[in-house]
Amino acid sequence: QIGKSGLEIYYEKELKGVNGAEYRIVDASGEIIQTLSPKASQPGENIYTTLDTDLQKHIFQSLSDKLATLPKATGGSVVVTDVNSGEILSLVNYPSFSINSMTKGLTQEEYDNLLNDSKLPLFNRAISGEYPPGSTFKIVTASAILAEKIADINTFINDQGSLRIVNKYDPSIIYIFWSWDHSGLGPVNVVQALTLSSDIYFYIFGGGYEEYQGLGIEKLKKYAEKYLLSKTLGIDLIGERPGFIPSPTWKKETKNEEWYLGDDYNTAIGQGDILVTPLQVNAYTQAIANGGKIYRPHLLKTIKTSDGKIIQDIKPEIISDNIIDQNNLDIIREGLRAVVTDGTAKILQNAIVPVAGKTGTAQYYNNEKEHAWFTCYAPADNPQIAITVFVEGGGEGSDSAAPLALDIVNYYFSSRPTDPASSNQ
Repeated sequence: QIGKSGLEIYYEKELKGVNGAEYRIVDASGEIIQTLSPKASQPGENIYTTLDTDLQKHIFQSLSDKLATLPKATGGSVVVTDVNSGEILSLVNYPSFSINSMTKGLTQEEYDNLLNDSKLPLFNRAISGEYPPGSTFKIVTASAILAEKIADINTFINDQGSLRIVNKYDPSIIYIFWSWDHSGLGPVNVVQALTLSSDIYFYIFGGGYEEYQGLGIEKLKKYAEKYLLSKTLGIDLIGERPGFIPSPTWKKETKNEEWYLGDDYNTAIGQGDILVTPLQVNAYTQAIANGGKIYRPHLLKTIKTSDGKIIQDIKPEIISDNIIDQNNLDIIREGLRAVVTDGTAKILQNAIVPVAGKTGTAQYYNNEKEHAWFTCYAPADNPQIAITVFVEGGGEGSDSAAPLALDIVNYYFSSRPTDPASSNQ
């Protein structure tokens, strides 16, 4: 048997060992004349993963149960990582398939059914699925706004629910950019813009409006790339996708269209042509939690010989650092904590530890359908884990994804210490 997918193909060399052999001398008729000394086989090495098996099972069941209540949802994924090492504690995709059945062997009909299933049970949404991030991307946009000093915590705008943009070539043409709350959220600064998920704030400071300067796509792209968006993170699985950050050059070459202010606006709120994987959303959540670092995500923890001797312990590897300075980090953390205490994810107030996070609802399919996102870290005052929940076609992030995150937080911390002194024992 050989590894065909997942960790088993990635670490096939370590797992395989060396085949044994028996050498024989035969005559022309095939009769054995002599058997020579055999070459002994060598067992492969054993690998131990970072996965929390009980957590993995619990999340799979919870995701399955939740999707059963959402008739328009077509699938989902959950990523849970240790924010201080990049260890993957859980990586769940649904729908999925039985590894045991696959190992024993499938009939051609069973395999064809898996391949042709419209809900894609063989597709690893967590690392290969590329989706618009919706308002979870406002974490990145806020980082860029603060770093470029486009606005600070004392800068307020009046969110009236929409922006009116006059066509500079034909003043009779007016474009209206709506917020998710058409009635408006009133005066907001960056903290409140994260808390209440103000589209108007991020339109204005993402692209500019009247007297307000905006980031523009090049600066926004610069900071997105600091968070390693549009790049693979190097997880030890085959099939990871890099996501995509659009640019004026790309739009001209691909669509033969100019880049407009509306493109800045859409990208700033995680819509338009931007694409990310759930693993990438988890990575930028991790960076806010741990002080500005992204670790290479990994599933391998230890390699041991067949008799139990340690060959290699996997050490944390920082792949992006100094993404955000401490003052700006504190501001964004304040906003993400307020998302739970006063904003769009109040359901997480029922968590047994304090949580900070961001909801997201991303339109797709010509804005006719919505993906649901919630990404968070916990405990908010002593971050240990980052959780990213994605429900494909799940609607509002606050309705579909946030309740799953609550369930995961409570399950994970119900039997674990949260005090840093006790958790190291």
